[in-house]
Amino acid sequence: MIINREISANQVCHLLLDQEIVDVSDEELESFESEWGESDFTFIYNRIRDMDLTPAQLHLYPSTASAVVTDPSSGDVLAMVSYPGYDTNRINDESYYRRLLEDPANPLLNYATQQLTAPGSTFKLVTATAALGEEVVDLSERVNCKKKAAFTKVKEDPNPPKCWIYPGRHKKQNLEGAIANSCNIYFYEMGYRLGTDGSYTYNSNYGVERIQKYAQLYGLGTTSGVEVSESEPSLLTGDPIRGAIGQDTNAFTTASLARYVSAVANSGTDFRLTLIDRIQVDKENISSHEKHIENTISLEENQWNAIHRGMRRVVQGYGAFNVLWDVPVAGKTGTAQQTDMPDNALFVGYAPYYEPNAWNAEEMEAMQKIALAVRIPNGYSSSYAAQLAADVIRYNYHRDDLEEIVDSIVLNQGTSND
Repeated sequence: MIINREISANQVCHLLLDQEIVDVSDEELESFESEWGESDFTFIYNRIRDMDLTPAQLHLYPSTASAVVTDPSSGDVLAMVSYPGYDTNRINDESYYRRLLEDPANPLLNYATQQLTAPGSTFKLVTATAALGEEVVDLSERVNCKKKAAFTKVKEDPNPPKCWIYPGRHKKQNLEGAIANSCNIYFYEMGYRLGTDGSYTYNSNYGVERIQKYAQLYGLGTTSGVEVSESEPSLLTGDPIRGAIGQDTNAFTTASLARYVSAVANSGTDFRLTLIDRIQVDKENISSHEKHIENTISLEENQWNAIHRGMRRVVQGYGAFNVLWDVPVAGKTGTAQQTDMPDNALFVGYAPYYEPNAWNAEEMEAMQKIALAVRIPNGYSSSYAAQLAADVIRYNYHRDDLEEIVDSIVLNQGTSND
């Protein structure tokens, strides 16, 4: 009836009120009922904002999201959010609990730890690390992303993959530029080289094995370590070329992506994530929770710097981060394609960004460093995940900006290079 315009948005709003599905203050109700007061759109927007309704109840996409923020120097989880949430004080209310069970958004699912999706282009940092670690490329070599070109080195592939910019081109890209521009052709080439053995014969199994090795060094082969229920990750199994850009069978939780980007942020130390600061039985029995290093990734300092500079250039392409002029951010976006559904939107990154010998290194080192992963399933474009990440980072460093962050609508969402 809505699609056929047999029922108006205003009638939908009144149905919600008449059936007591939503709870509205007398002041807002008066504004909504007045001729020049609150619009139907604002009424619905306020219901979602105040969590009277979830987007899924209105059959809207996106309807879920998650974010995990960490201290990359220890693996401590500073924040873990799953949307939509629920009021834990009302969980024993039978009618409220039934409402949660019936909500198509499934708010009882922890989307930060229990949902697996492809990482999209956020995975390219793994491939960059593998390519450098296995010495199949150096920092100066450039790969040519040609106009209207597909990656055709595997002759048996009936549908050779293309760059996201097709039929355009990125021209010649080195590793830093390929990260900055998210050039698929560059990373297809790295996947191909990683699958090429000593006899210069392409072997997909060999490529899978080498990419898996570095994904595991980043902690992506296991759960993140948080002390709550978490789904087991899935590494790529079949195609190192498409797997190199986060496709194939790659699938991870938001928590695992946060662990991974934490290791990128600290240049190679993979800490197991933890939600526990200390364990206290009574005043006499207190034990701090020790940080746990799972793996170490060895690259040269200039190689890490190139990865970080590429991530910095990614962020500079998004207007959402302009307000963070005093806190440089580095990151990587990802848009993971879905069949018959909007694409998943992702962002991984850290702040503050600086290089060890930079003019502002001392000032940046004094700041608290954070890493984060944000995912908006069916969120259409990575620019929305980047916007959400920018707001989280801004709040971390500027707590007084909370009201402005919540109330503002940022018009410049940046550009998407995935």
